Amino acid sequence: MRANPVGAPDHLRVAFVNSLRVAGGGEKWVVRHAGLWQERGVAVRVLCNPGSGLERLAREAGLPVESLPLRHDVSPSSVLALARALRCFRPSAILCCNERAFRLAAPARLLAGRRPLLYRNGLTGTFKNRLHNRLLFPALACMVANTEAIRREVAAFGWVPPERLRVICNGIRPEQYDPDPAARARLRSELGTSGDAVVLAVLARVTAEKGHRETLAAFRTLAPRHPLAELWIAGEGDLTAELETTARAAGLASRVRFLGFRSDVPALLSAVDLVVQASHREGLGNSLLEAMAACLPVVASAVGGTPDVVLDGATGLLVPPHDVPALSAALDRVLADASLRTALGQAGRTRVEQEFRLEAEADAWLELLRNTTR
Repeated sequence: MRANPVGAPDHLRVAFVNSLRVAGGGEKWVVRHAGLWQERGVAVRVLCNPGSGLERLAREAGLPVESLPLRHDVSPSSVLALARALRCFRPSAILCCNERAFRLAAPARLLAGRRPLLYRNGLTGTFKNRLHNRLLFPALACMVANTEAIRREVAAFGWVPPERLRVICNGIRPEQYDPDPAARARLRSELGTSGDAVVLAVLARVTAEKGHRETLAAFRTLAPRHPLAELWIAGEGDLTAELETTARAAGLASRVRFLGFRSDVPALLSAVDLVVQASHREGLGNSLLEAMAACLPVVASAVGGTPDVVLDGATGLLVPPHDVPALSAALDRVLADASLRTALGQAGRTRVEQEFRLEAEADAWLELLRNTTR
């Protein structure tokens, strides 16, 4: 790492505000960047709901965290609590990481020194074309989308100044996902999976919008043709019980594994052969970048920023969302052809190394923050 990276002035203080209770990709992004920016000399603080997935992840990472109730959008007590936290921390910039956080932080900043307010938009369909967002948008110095698809979506509202929209793509450190044969053998042994099994994995919150129902339906049709195939579902969410019931009813309980939340993603990726992401909507999912960095082929829905990451036929296969037959056909093709899996996986690793490095993403963010706080 460079001794004096781009855009890391000693005085920079950033408050990350996130009101979500889950531990999804956006929350992992906060933890990743708060830690990296802190290493670069930026003072950071994570402001989130008590008991949330983000609070857990941030504390595990040793980050400065303050938990406070970030309730519904018109909660005066939440606005006042957030204002008090901001006054105490004295940030030079406030970074909102979801829509409710923005709607609470916009008025809170008026009581806490009117510091520059930024918004990271990492998922299509989350920032709505509604009157209250239109009224609050002038408070934003900049909205940063992690993919061009999100920037276009917000620009299409017609009332957002183009100069306040910016795209900074997600990045990762590919070397952290180098295939690890020892981890592969260990995890498969722990889960009772044979060495010659072909494992499909979904790494995402277990919710309807992540396409788990479609993935399980597709696996059900493929299971008789691919007797060595298994499906691993890693993540937490309100759909888990339903999926477990469906798998048992289909006689697939021994071939569909529910792994819950996993903090050992690099090791887990070493143990699988294919990653599936049948989402109904997406931004630029880090789980896709991680899979590609691990030299794994990807089968994903062509939604949001996914086509910006997965090149159809080159690093993976893209299918329409909600289309179980198309998803089944794509999975069948990859399951049946080990050489195709290898070729797609190697091309994916090369693409991540060339286009989606974490250091480049951090440089872009810190340069933006430096310019915003001048």
